[in-house]
Amino acid sequence: MSDAKTKSASVAKAITVPLAVAAARDAAQIFTDLPVDQISACERNDGGWRVVVDLVENKARAGRNDLIVSFAVALDQMGEAVSFQRLGRYYREDHAKGMAAS
Repeated sequence: MSDAKTKSASVAKAITVPLAVAAARDAAQIFTDLPVDQISACERNDGGWRVVVDLVENKARAGRNDLIVSFAVALDQMGEAVSFQRLGRYYREDHAKGMAAS
């Protein structure tokens, strides 16, 4: 197959934002076995997609101050996870206060 045909076949099968989010959500749950709280970011890059997934690492016993962990999931253009990186942890309440101050 020529390079042009290979490239056009790749582009034709490339995933969309909703599919990238779903693939990253699935990958995060498989890698961590933690419940997904939210998707913080999703962006296309040269090699595919970068999706930031926030997961509940430790549910608060009283109140709403869960411990949240953020992971970056890198996907190729077809939606396969190619890397997984922990970005950090925060308490939901601390993050909410920081967002309100902005």
